[in-house]
Amino acid sequence: MNIQQYGYSFRLLVLLSLILVACTPTTGSLKVNIAGLPAGTDARVTVSKQGGGYSREVKKSEILNNLSSGTYQISVSDVSAGGYTYSGTASNVSVKVEGGKQAEATVNYVASTGSLAVNITGLPEGTGASVAVSGPGGFSRNVTASTTLTGLAPGDYNVNAATVSANGFDYGASINPNPVKVSAGATASIQVSYGPSNGQLTLSVSGIPSGASASVTVNGVDGGFSQTLVFSSDSSQSLAVPIGQYNISANSFTAGGTTYAGTVSESPVSVTGASTKTVSVTYSASSGNLQVNVSGLPSGSGKPITISGPSGSFTVGSRQTRTGLAPGNYTVTAADVLKDGSRYAGTVTTSPVTVSAGATALVDVSYSAITGRLVVNVSGLPGGVNANVSVSGPGGFSQNLTASATFDDRQPGTYIIAASDVLENGSRYTGSVNSSPVTVSAGATASVSVGYTAVSGRLVVTINGLPTGTNASVNVSGPGLNQTITSSTTFDDQQPGTYTLSVNGVTVSQSVVDEYYQGNNTSATVTAGSSASASVSYGKYGSGKLWVIEYGSNNGTPSDPSDDPPSRLLGYDQGAGTQTAVSLGLSNGSQKARGMALDKAGNLWVGIGPEPSGSGGEIRMYRAADLASPSPSPAVTITSPDLGTPRALAFDSAGNLWVADEFYNQILRFDAGDLSANYTGPARYKILNFGGTMTTPTGLAFDASGNLWVVAFFGTNASDTGSDSPGQVLKFSSSQLSRSAGYYSGRAALLIYDNTLNGNDKASLHGPISLAFDSAGGLWVASKLGDFLSRFDPSSLPPDCDGDTSCSPGTGSYAGAPAVKISSDNSWVQPIGLAFDNAGNLWVSDDRPRSGVSLQQRLQWNPRMPYFSSGGTGQIVRFSAAQLASTGSPTPTQALSGISVPLDTFFNLPPSGLPLYGRP
Repeated sequence: MNIQQYGYSFRLLVLLSLILVACTPTTGSLKVNIAGLPAGTDARVTVSKQGGGYSREVKKSEILNNLSSGTYQISVSDVSAGGYTYSGTASNVSVKVEGGKQAEATVNYVASTGSLAVNITGLPEGTGASVAVSGPGGFSRNVTASTTLTGLAPGDYNVNAATVSANGFDYGASINPNPVKVSAGATASIQVSYGPSNGQLTLSVSGIPSGASASVTVNGVDGGFSQTLVFSSDSSQSLAVPIGQYNISANSFTAGGTTYAGTVSESPVSVTGASTKTVSVTYSASSGNLQVNVSGLPSGSGKPITISGPSGSFTVGSRQTRTGLAPGNYTVTAADVLKDGSRYAGTVTTSPVTVSAGATALVDVSYSAITGRLVVNVSGLPGGVNANVSVSGPGGFSQNLTASATFDDRQPGTYIIAASDVLENGSRYTGSVNSSPVTVSAGATASVSVGYTAVSGRLVVTINGLPTGTNASVNVSGPGLNQTITSSTTFDDQQPGTYTLSVNGVTVSQSVVDEYYQGNNTSATVTAGSSASASVSYGKYGSGKLWVIEYGSNNGTPSDPSDDPPSRLLGYDQGAGTQTAVSLGLSNGSQKARGMALDKAGNLWVGIGPEPSGSGGEIRMYRAADLASPSPSPAVTITSPDLGTPRALAFDSAGNLWVADEFYNQILRFDAGDLSANYTGPARYKILNFGGTMTTPTGLAFDASGNLWVVAFFGTNASDTGSDSPGQVLKFSSSQLSRSAGYYSGRAALLIYDNTLNGNDKASLHGPISLAFDSAGGLWVASKLGDFLSRFDPSSLPPDCDGDTSCSPGTGSYAGAPAVKISSDNSWVQPIGLAFDNAGNLWVSDDRPRSGVSLQQRLQWNPRMPYFSSGGTGQIVRFSAAQLASTGSPTPTQALSGISVPLDTFFNLPPSGLPLYGRP
């Protein structure tokens, strides 16, 4: 197609479009249908075009023409007609109108409110009602006459009608129905019917004397109403009362001593609505009076006088006149009165007495006291404690009191009050009476005070810590008391003061070793009226045990003891069981424990010396009570300049402490008076080494005669070689223990030594280290290097030397065989300490070297410990008494092991019958 043809076609297309537009309609119509309104009632419908340009109100159904195309809004307003409100609803609130077409919208009206006709009847003409109507939406309206309420929202309405007063009468209303239901488009009705609800009752009273007043009571027959009217003169009074029947009561009254009673004209009486009923009441006189004169009656005694007669019975308690009494005879009685503990009796002058109408009769009643009161006040006793007071008096009266008391209605006369002692909770209380005898008078109160005072107290002694069945021994002494008790005891009625409790030790026998229980002395102060307490706690402390010194082994550096373990004490209950370890406060092996002894108080004394042996030793005392502690502190320390290395300790019968000093080769004595506190002075007595014979003393023991026996580990004699070291046992007689010079350096009274030439097979002694006496006086010696025990019997020993330096032939020396020799069976080696138990069994501490160590090696094992040389683990063995009876190599019957170098051993308590002075 060419350009000319294209331009032609385009012009033709535009022309056709214009023709089509010119032929298309540009307006439409809207049909509005309105229904639901009463005939002749205009609707309120507005049609408006969205965006403006058109608005019209439509009142009835019609067609709106020539409407430009677009959207039209339909709005509907309420319409009132015939007393109701109609609300409309459009089928479409928005309608689209198109050119050449008819749109349609329908508006339906329905009624939305109703009406209520309120009909009011029954009120007098001109009287307004009081009716309140309330309903949905908070509606509330007061109505005073019949009316119709319109424009009401549908729902239930409540109607309340208040009482209305008219012409002096009340009108109440009944409502039917209530509530009432109001429906849309309809008129509901409610009936409010008023009627009278009360009437008037008029009382006309006459016969009232001048100055008097009467009362008349009106009561409803059915109850609910009651009112009393008072009349001060003849007059009438009216009451507005509910419709019904009423009882009229004329109440009697007294005027001028005369009682007046009233007569009612009609009762019961009926009162009708809105009407007046009149009732007459007439009064007239009918009584007399009685004057009662009372004297002597205490104030506050009540009404003990009784009067009985035609007007009934009444009581009086003071002067008064009873009026309005019916004429006739009246009986007058006067009862006794108990007032403030005294009894009063009354006397009547005339009885019966006659009362006449219009007159006053007289009667006199006089009272007088006939008994009195006795008050006993008791004080001074603790709360809850009964007194012991006796009261006696006239008429055989006798009574015991436990507390303050008041005795009323007592015969007049003399009364005796006595107070006896009271013993309560251990305290005695003595009573003191301040006034006895005392006189009780009629109508009066007599008082007596009894004051108790505590004069003694209680002492409660509690004893514990002893085994069951074991008696204690505690002496209790104080003011007026000196008694030894065996168990917890309460002492009542004790004089005030301080009481001392002296606790005696108690020995409890056991099969192996006895136990010794001790307690600390104490005191308690008893005060009058109170209880004092004192407690005694027994403890066996270190008794009942086998004790042994654990010396402590060498750790492998002989020249340096500081790396060795410290010495300590080990205790075994009854020689068995788990050991009790007691530290002596030693830090290492530089100081060693080497000997111990027990004093009579059960205190343990331990020798402490340097390692190796040297000077500067000390002796420590540990109190019995402290042995229960694992680390006790010494109570007393002896640091005498005479001490080098204390090796063995023993007490004599006088309580003096003897010490074997192995370094200075001497025996020292410290007197009992030096042992009560720390001591730094010199020894009081010395036994010095003589001629080198007594070297290295290692054991001490007293015999029953007071002679001191000493073991000299390195003691020598003519047959010994330098390496033999057989040792000696030396006896110093009692006379050699107390020379005036303060020392002894002569020959021992007796020497026991082994003169066997064979250095490895000694017969009686070989390195003796300790000794002990048995119950028969036999002397047992432990030979550490010979591995055997020897017993020397006193009967086989020669007489003592008869001189200090030389002896007669046959005296002063013994080199023979022992009575019994117990040799090692290889289960024990190197015996050291010896101790006998209660059964006579011998307990031995055994150094026990390691297997394969020769005697010569034992001698040279440790230069600084020449006789504690095992380096192995020691033990304690026990030989029975039967095994000790003859020479042999018996096997011990019991062993305690695990002890590092055991030394001295002893039993606490020592057996009785042995020359050991550590037993109380």
